[in-house]
Amino acid sequence: MPSSIRHYIQYCPAYANERWQMRTRLGPRSEKLSTVLYTDRGLSELARYNARTGRFRNPNSASR
Repeated sequence: MPSSIRHYIQYCPAYANERWQMRTRLGPRSEKLSTVLYTDRGLSELARYNARTGRFRNPNSASR
């Protein structure tokens, strides 16, 4: 079953640790999806979250 953006960012239990790190850096504002998606700081933290989860890593690209 495909997951929604909201599920991936805010609720997915598989990424609880990564989400905690993002929320710690953003503070209470991170509870609002609009903060994560529509602010410079939120987008920066979302990029870090994506990197930590590896969810969108290309399996065909070279490892760094």
